[in-house]
Amino acid sequence: MPEYKITIETDGSIITSPGEETIKEALEREGYYFPNNCGGKGKCLGCRVKFISHPPEMTELEQKLLDPHSAERMACQHRLTSDIQISVQGYEAWDNLKALSDFRIECGGTGYGIAVDLGTTLVAVYLADLRNGSVIAQKSFVNPQLPFGSDVMSRLESMRDVEKRRRMVDLIRKRVGSVILSALRDSNIDVNDVNSLFLAGNSVMTQIWLGYEDTGLSRVPFTSILEGRGSIAFEPALVGLPDSCRCRIVPVLRGFIGGDTTAAILATDLDVSIPGSDNHRETGNRLLIDLGTNGEIVLSANGRLRAASTAAGPAFEGVGMLAGMPAITGAIEGFTETGEPRVIGGVKPLGLCGSGYISAISLLLREGIISSSGLMKEDREGERRWSFGSEANLPPFIVQDDVRRFQLAKGAVAAGVEILCLEAGIVSDDLDEIILTGSFGSRIDLQAARDIGLIPDTNLDRVSLIENAAGRGALLCLSEDSMIERAEELQRTVDVINLGERDDFQDRFVENMTLGRCHARENGHPD
Repeated sequence: MPEYKITIETDGSIITSPGEETIKEALEREGYYFPNNCGGKGKCLGCRVKFISHPPEMTELEQKLLDPHSAERMACQHRLTSDIQISVQGYEAWDNLKALSDFRIECGGTGYGIAVDLGTTLVAVYLADLRNGSVIAQKSFVNPQLPFGSDVMSRLESMRDVEKRRRMVDLIRKRVGSVILSALRDSNIDVNDVNSLFLAGNSVMTQIWLGYEDTGLSRVPFTSILEGRGSIAFEPALVGLPDSCRCRIVPVLRGFIGGDTTAAILATDLDVSIPGSDNHRETGNRLLIDLGTNGEIVLSANGRLRAASTAAGPAFEGVGMLAGMPAITGAIEGFTETGEPRVIGGVKPLGLCGSGYISAISLLLREGIISSSGLMKEDREGERRWSFGSEANLPPFIVQDDVRRFQLAKGAVAAGVEILCLEAGIVSDDLDEIILTGSFGSRIDLQAARDIGLIPDTNLDRVSLIENAAGRGALLCLSEDSMIERAEELQRTVDVINLGERDDFQDRFVENMTLGRCHARENGHPD
């Protein structure tokens, strides 16, 4: 069987593949990921690659779905017959995936610092000038471990295999290192001028980064080997930085509540409500919801911090959905009042990002296309799906399975919010502020999120958005040693609630899968 070379122009990699593989299979085997969910049937356009020269002849399906002059092809529809050179959608650094705007850190240091937000689905790298506090470069990319599982539990399962564990660790370290060097090169900065790096990730991503096999997170009582260890150091050489660079990990709290949540608490100042903390002040009842793969929730109320992690899955980031994609050009990010899709870049819609799914499900609920139970009406071809493309019955589609995945994620988060409020002795009406963060940054439609019951039914004036709180918190740790002290103190002061041990969680979870506004609760009963 002959072997062919695939040259990836995006990052300069060269991989080999036997002829019986599709291009998609070859790329996924090497850690490239396509956030599609049609099972290789060529229906979702999620695995498009661009041929640098001599693209193969279009299939009938591609002729229908793609521009006839395009050099793009669906990787799942073509097998290798010669060496090829391509660029891969979903792998290059996209600067707008987790972009921060108008954000600065304390200045007065020397040299440069790097913050890494190590997400399950999306990873962000920020380069800061410590002399003036400015963020001078930011790059984001899809986590190359996604072929090993779209959620943390499937990643843990993959970690049981020694070879898979080695591959997962190598993939993420190599990718972060290459993006760091790219950011430095683009900014004309010598690598030897970087003197600090802080990495924030959830517990599973952090353990994988350090090369630890599963030591308790896959089974009750879900403990992490990183608990109580403060900020952990790692070798700068892992990401191509000099020995003089201080590389540390933002402390994990407990269980699945990782350093990304710790960083988000710092970025939102939730911890200042704790008596005895630095800069202590009364801030009212404040709720932080990170709409990512884990769905972390932190409640600041009555002088205490309570946190929980929900198994939301990657639905809020578009992964696992038929037409899911990151928030890049071509993604539907929301809808106008008349139901027209708002597409990033103003081009023909190619898919939906997380904020697009929130808006779409709200729109379909309002139009009666989806019932409150989540059942979709059939289209004229007898399929339970809906198209938001420029032509009817063409991709991108929302299908029944997408709605069910979204309901599972939404139900878990809403139930977690209820339980944290119950533990604090408050109801949602008592919340002075609800802070939303996640990969979609400021794109989320707050009214849509409220109307489908993703957030409590409250005045939207009380709801605020913050772009990537985890990335902000990691940046703050670069220039302020006091931030690290605060982060390590959180390991001792945050009350982490294991929702899986709650007798009432399952009932609340099932009830909150219903689409529609959540009602305030007291003592577990609807008002």
